[in-house]
Amino acid sequence: MGLESVGLDRFDDIWSGVVVKRILDYMGWYATTGEPFVRHMKKSNCFTNLRKEALGIQIHEHLWEYILDTPLERGLTVGGAFKALARQLHDFPDNFSALPCPTGYFAQVADAMVAWSELFEGPGGC
Repeated sequence: MGLESVGLDRFDDIWSGVVVKRILDYMGWYATTGEPFVRHMKKSNCFTNLRKEALGIQIHEHLWEYILDTPLERGLTVGGAFKALARQLHDFPDNFSALPCPTGYFAQVADAMVAWSELFEGPGGC
């Protein structure tokens, strides 16, 4: 996702989870999780982490709701819903112009999401 180069390097898994959650809800599917297989026990400085995460936290406060509230047309496949969310993500900065979104970042991520999803499309789509 190129997150480290723009100061959002800790949000890839969070934002991916928001997209998956929206698709699961749309499809009427559910997912459950158990305990993690890996325990992260590394000591870190909370103030250093806050500085690293400040931009992402500010964006995230609007992004999660934007994605979860995105209307999706009826009858989409998982891949179709993913692409629809990518198009919405592309337009996210236009809807929240007061946020300090890195220029072109969400458009680039959206284009990459579409390209990635097309790798899995067969004759009938995914």
